[in-house]
Amino acid sequence: LALNWLRRDARRFLAGSCVDSVGSARVALMEADDDTLQARGVVSQADWGVRWLNSVCTNMSDDLFIAAGGMTVKLVDLGSGRVLQEMHHWHQALINCPKFANHHPSLIISASLDGSACLWDVRTDMQQPAYRRTLGFPACMVGFSPSDDEFLVSGNDNRAALYSACDGRIRVELDLVSSRNDENFVKGYYSTDGRYVVCTSRQEDKLRLMCTRTGSVVQELVVDDGRPPHAAPCYLRTCRPDPFDPYSFAVLVDDWKSPERAVYTVAQDPALAYIIPAI
Repeated sequence: LALNWLRRDARRFLAGSCVDSVGSARVALMEADDDTLQARGVVSQADWGVRWLNSVCTNMSDDLFIAAGGMTVKLVDLGSGRVLQEMHHWHQALINCPKFANHHPSLIISASLDGSACLWDVRTDMQQPAYRRTLGFPACMVGFSPSDDEFLVSGNDNRAALYSACDGRIRVELDLVSSRNDENFVKGYYSTDGRYVVCTSRQEDKLRLMCTRTGSVVQELVVDDGRPPHAAPCYLRTCRPDPFDPYSFAVLVDDWKSPERAVYTVAQDPALAYIIPAI
């Protein structure tokens, strides 16, 4: 349910999962060894009191990581697996994917469905954020720019904006057309060079490349995987920029063999991945 590559060792990553139905979450350190994946041992395991684990994220020095599930965030020592701090008060609704800064080992940005974003510093007790900014929309994704000068927040009904990291002031709003559907969450990520934001919306078949300076649409691509007309729509689940090529992106879409609006468990819910060259 949660993945994160370590910053200083490209062969290792954290993998998080829920191990039972009552809320026990486990985070393991994995290593990619040629063609195989080997677990190097459980880093942290605890009863979260929730039935999912949303995300894990290491800091730039790979000595700490945060794990988020529901409205709980835990700061964990990566070497020992010891929980250093446990926070239940950061937001008033679901916290999805808080992120460490890329160049500062102590700064964390968080955003929530409660419509706010916060900057935190692990050198404090994290009872109060450095600042809290009202967004005006429920947020599902947040992340620092490659330079850490700003951060991106994306949320429901195709709303997304860039904010100054130093004080949280809005810098530019992305020029996305409202879908008039509060269930249509947009997910945005910075390109490797920081010049673009790539966006996908959960109930659309388009990948949009946005300019981080103006917020305008640079390119809009319709993802077409050749599915027959009677098949389920080619809705995009999420995307990820190529870590080396700023003009290439991986896109995860619904499997066209799945009936529309069906309900699946995690194990039953299929998806397909494609590599999209944007420019």
